[in-house]
Amino acid sequence: MASTTGRLQKVVSGFVDGNEEPLTAAYRETEEEAGLRRSDLVLHEDFKKTLNYFDPSKQKNKCVIYWLAKVASNEVTVKLSSEHRDFKWLELPEACALAGHSDMAELFQSAADFLKRKHESFPAK
Repeated sequence: MASTTGRLQKVVSGFVDGNEEPLTAAYRETEEEAGLRRSDLVLHEDFKKTLNYFDPSKQKNKCVIYWLAKVASNEVTVKLSSEHRDFKWLELPEACALAGHSDMAELFQSAADFLKRKHESFPAK
């Protein structure tokens, strides 16, 4: 997704509110940013990755948790929030090339490998 500021954002992201569980926050942010409700998604419960990194702009360590889900139906429509101006479904090589950081490209590859083991793939829309 691309934000209204022109910054490339690779995946839905956000913060945990108060005592909110991280997965609940992920579902909330996905609905807020992409218009996809929890019922629009099928979560791969056995895929969860955590990336830890230092954010130099905030001078603090960050921990980001990623889950893998697919849309429940090809009829599901992405409805971007006002903070985003565009989105595009990408094949793995293009997603990895645009990732910007090697750990994000590795995350995408890990998700693809997981899906291959499950004999699944995300259909390109």
